[in-house]
Amino acid sequence: MKTLLSGMPLLAGVLLTGCASTEFYALSDSAGKEGGITLVRRWDAPEENLFTPLRTVNYLIRDPASGLFYGTVSRLSPKEGGGVATLRADGSGKLELLALTPVNGNVPCHLTLSPDGQFLYTANYSSASITELPLKEGIPQRGRVVEHPGKGTTKRQEKAHPHFAGFDRAGRMLAVADLGLDQIRLYPWTPGRGIAPESVGIIRLHPGAGPRHLVFSPDGRTLHVANELDNTVSSFVLRNGKWSHAQTIRPMKETPKTRSYPGAIRMTGDGAFVFVSNRGHNSIAVIETGADGAMKLIDTVGCSGDFPRDIALSPDETILIAANEKSGTVTCFSFNRKEKKLSPEKEELPIPKALCILFR
Repeated sequence: MKTLLSGMPLLAGVLLTGCASTEFYALSDSAGKEGGITLVRRWDAPEENLFTPLRTVNYLIRDPASGLFYGTVSRLSPKEGGGVATLRADGSGKLELLALTPVNGNVPCHLTLSPDGQFLYTANYSSASITELPLKEGIPQRGRVVEHPGKGTTKRQEKAHPHFAGFDRAGRMLAVADLGLDQIRLYPWTPGRGIAPESVGIIRLHPGAGPRHLVFSPDGRTLHVANELDNTVSSFVLRNGKWSHAQTIRPMKETPKTRSYPGAIRMTGDGAFVFVSNRGHNSIAVIETGADGAMKLIDTVGCSGDFPRDIALSPDETILIAANEKSGTVTCFSFNRKEKKLSPEKEELPIPKALCILFR
């Protein structure tokens, strides 16, 4: 059987035009030789896809100003903790590793770039901390570590587990979803200076929720959070400077026969729709949003894979790609906004331990 450059089997068959013409990066979180980043250029000719080896890489972002890419790496070496990889794309889009920077924490699993482009922030799941890394000519430098004290109410919440770091729409707060604490921690941020940990604000979720990832509405006054531990999605609304709980729903129509864990949460540019990946139930939820944090579940669509860890919308919001960790595949959907319909395509593309999707 023919294989990809990364050792993955070559698929026969072609997806529909929209999926086949969409380029994206797919991450393989593995400590073996298959660990790395694949630029998917052709669904119908996988031998043209480009692979960059990078073991235990698990999340990837791009700086729109410099064009550099930054990825969280669970383990830099058997004796070291986690770090951040800095990468650069050549003319073909293939990534080249420029630097590896320790975060002085364990299993960084998410990261974000500050609005002024001077800092990176990582959520370090296993060391109950976040790290602020100043950038010098685009390369992260060793930075300060901010610990998250406390614990939650379930076995998975024996200590803090930061799982997401991202900025609010105004670019004034770093929001960190902490699965272990049932909290979203809001760190005031100042350009050129970074965060102010001593002034952190806290949004408290219901016990055992396990907040994983979140999105802000375009006006910045509503946030939606995927709760991994109790299989829910919650919304909060900003009123008079304070965040108030609005609604909590389950991201599926029926009670799943197996345990399900919401993973990624994504929102359309106008804030009208939210998509949530359901790991275990193996589906994608389509949720319509309304005023004051209202949510309405429109549909749940099978993801055609096992354990959809991440999902991502194409820039024109007509295509959604799912990264299915346990089946080692990525799958493609078309989204019809007018009909509020997410439709899966037939073919799958093998990506071992697929964890993250970033459109080129």
